[in-house]
Amino acid sequence: MSHQPSPQRKPNVVLFGIDSLLSKHMICYSYERPTTPHIDRFATRGTLFENTFSPHIPTGAYSSMLSGRDCFGTAAKLQAKSRS
Repeated sequence: MSHQPSPQRKPNVVLFGIDSLLSKHMICYSYERPTTPHIDRFATRGTLFENTFSPHIPTGAYSSMLSGRDCFGTAAKLQAKSRS
C-alpha cells in the first residue's frame, strides 16, 4: 500500500470590485460612520489591501485584476455610444 499525500487545500478567494465606493468612506479604512458594516466585518477575517493601483478605469482594471495582464494586454475595449 502506498500512501498518497493529501492534496493541499486551495484558499477561498472573494474579490470585491466596487467602482463607486471610496475607501475613505469605509470603517475598515478609519471612517467614523458605520457605512459598510458587513464588508468591514468580512475584512477583519481576511486580507485587507491598503495600496492598490489601477492603470485604467473601469473595464481595463477589472480585466487586469482577473487575468494578471496589464490593461493593454487583455484586449478588453470600451465601446463608446454613437452620437448619431
